Amino acid sequence: MDGYDKLLAENMALQKNVAELDAQLAAEYEIAYIPKNRKLTRSEIRSRLRDVGIDTTRVLDIIYPARDVIGLLVHVQYRALLKETLLQKKIETIDSFDPLDPKHIADPRHASLGTGDRCRLAVALLRERLSMVWSHNTFGNNCLWWRTMAFTCGLTHLYNVLCPRTMKKQGFTSLKLFVGRGPLRVHIHLRGSILQTRSQESMSYWL
Repeated sequence: MDGYDKLLAENMALQKNVAELDAQLAAEYEIAYIPKNRKLTRSEIRSRLRDVGIDTTRVLDIIYPARDVIGLLVHVQYRALLKETLLQKKIETIDSFDPLDPKHIADPRHASLGTGDRCRLAVALLRERLSMVWSHNTFGNNCLWWRTMAFTCGLTHLYNVLCPRTMKKQGFTSLKLFVGRGPLRVHIHLRGSILQTRSQESMSYWL
């Protein structure tokens, strides 16, 4: 097995580990939806939850999927107790709430969009909310660390294997990795200029 084949094999193994971790985390956490009647900050929501007996350390994050709905990210093992505690204060969770329903898009800038575009926008907005949750919390940071490690290992191996023989001959000067709230990105520099910008997803196939 030459260097490039070894790189591909190692990258596939890393991607498999990341996918398994994603599935595990997705199965362990849920979002409980509750109604709200006015605009509240996250600190105000947590204060009110404490007032009704909710252990707010078990609420990993709060999202706003619709104008009159709040989403509470909790571990699946805590959801039943959360629901029971809320019911004691006559607060019912909205089990039928669909965060992908385009009717929840309240921004007037999108009022002219057709049904198909609104559905796609609803999916994009949900992904954006969850990606922010993912990056702001311990469980999300754990997975982000694994993703970063997988991506970095692949890039480092790629640079070490190909640079001496190929990349330097083609004029490649550096590989730079950027990690932020959005997707992982890599900038490949060609004689001082950015040649390509790729997301983590496309790089996983490119590697």
